[in-house]
Amino acid sequence: MRQTAFARPDHVRLDLGRPGPAVIAIPAHNEAREIERCLAALAVQRDLMGAPVEAGAFQVLVFANNCTDRTAAVVNDFASRMPHPLRVVEAQLPSGRANMRWIWLPRRSWRMARPRA
Repeated sequence: MRQTAFARPDHVRLDLGRPGPAVIAIPAHNEAREIERCLAALAVQRDLMGAPVEAGAFQVLVFANNCTDRTAAVVNDFASRMPHPLRVVEAQLPSGRANMRWIWLPRRSWRMARPRA
């Protein structure tokens, strides 16, 4: 299995050693009023021929970042209506590091992609 230098919460386990369905990652901050509409659109995706995308063809991961509303609860409530695996990860990241880059992107890659001053 490939080792990574990701800085992520201990409760998030990603197995990078075996292929699987695509993962759609949705960063969310206080999106309780809008997130259900986003998830509903993913639930009814169609392929290029207009046929419904097969159940389980992709996974959906909602990253609820520093939310003070019901974002995570809305996602969990929607899970029973979603034909694809749906998970919500809640985190309280410190100010200045409250974005997906600090959780999922390897720091070395981020440093290479960062614009130089």
